[in-house]
Amino acid sequence: MHASGSYESFGQGHYAFIPFTPLANWTGQPAMSVPLYWMADGLPIGVHFLGRFGDEATLFRLAAQLEKAQPWWEKRPQI
Repeated sequence: MHASGSYESFGQGHYAFIPFTPLANWTGQPAMSVPLYWMADGLPIGVHFLGRFGDEATLFRLAAQLEKAQPWWEKRPQI
């Protein structure tokens, strides 16, 4: 519950801060965020993918294909 005591205000605040991932969290569907673009200063920008319920394997295969096409494993933002 939010400090105001309202579940509605908690949900609105949560959704305003992270608008795309709650759907996966609420439904239990597998999801992943993959860094497919980098800003000029090296900050990664993720693309969010949502899979069918119980089908994590498809997301793993997609991640492997994306990693091969757009490698991100060795990239690190400047600190």
